[in-house]
Amino acid sequence: MGPAGAGSLAQVMNAALGNKSRFDRMRHFFEGVGTEHAAGVWESGEGAIGIPQDRPEFKAETRRQIIKIMKRRKAEEMGP
Repeated sequence: MGPAGAGSLAQVMNAALGNKSRFDRMRHFFEGVGTEHAAGVWESGEGAIGIPQDRPEFKAETRRQIIKIMKRRKAEEMGP
């Protein structure tokens, strides 16, 4: 960082701490965005599909299939 970098770090930290209330408002506004099944950018309005629905039954079935494939591959590696 060097001498100038270390000195500027305190300035950056103080600016960030001074904007805590703004950051808290932004966090509240964006709460839940970009998490779990709804992560990503989704369009709204006429003709838009909207936010995808969570489908735990699909996830469970996919998980079962992957485990089955992994077991089969492991058995093939072990040989006859």
